[in-house]
Amino acid sequence: MTNRLYASDEVRAMFMLIQNPVFAAQSSYTIFAHLLRQMVNLPSTDHQLLVAWFKILEVEKLRMMVRHLQQFITIRQFPPADKSLPPLSKSRWWIPMATKTLALISKSTPPMDNSLQPLSKSRWWIPMATKTLALIIKSTSPMDNSR
Repeated sequence: MTNRLYASDEVRAMFMLIQNPVFAAQSSYTIFAHLLRQMVNLPSTDHQLLVAWFKILEVEKLRMMVRHLQQFITIRQFPPADKSLPPLSKSRWWIPMATKTLALISKSTPPMDNSLQPLSKSRWWIPMATKTLALIIKSTSPMDNSR
């Protein structure tokens, strides 16, 4: 008999895992992708819980998560020649999961008003990164050949 975690414990575990610096390494990207998929597929109430936790997270930890996500997207979009990642046909879902996670992080940031805080402490770059990555996905998605 296995003891299942409470739903809030699973969300807390995902919140802790996404902050793990091991996900900066390309060798961890397959696991990272599955973690992102689990987070994105959570119910809306759990997303609200994550957003609330992101709001109180230290700015440096948020920046680290965003850097990991941006690097993850970049390397998936432009894979290395060594074929260390799964083929694109099996990991096409990675980039949408990462951008949806960035959107969750973006919801935790206040609207852009850089006049209230110094540039080094503001979080203005998270919504900008999310919009940029969404444009990349839109421009690289396969065209609809049903015409």
